[in-house]
Amino acid sequence: YEMARKNAKNFFSNQHKLPIVISHQYGMPCIFFPTLSPSSPHNSWVGLHAVKRIDPSPEGCVLTLTTNQQLTLDISYTTMLKQYANATLLYRHFKKEQQVLVHEAFF
Repeated sequence: YEMARKNAKNFFSNQHKLPIVISHQYGMPCIFFPTLSPSSPHNSWVGLHAVKRIDPSPEGCVLTLTTNQQLTLDISYTTMLKQYANATLLYRHFKKEQQVLVHEAFF
């Protein structure tokens, strides 16, 4: 966890609630992002690959998973979108790094 957090911190600089790369298999990163501070006992980790849709709700937001299961979370819609966007940025960064490595290994 600490190494994954350190790698994310290198990319994002000084941010809280960083998404992290848990693993990567066949070039596909497994990225999770926290709903709250990772040190909070109420925090939940969400897999980027499992998110189908995020909608606002009076309670916070509704997260629809790729399985069509819906979860109502006590986190603002705006915050959830930011967390999702950060995880997507980390995904794109990881994919670019992988392409560079494959390209360099080819030559």
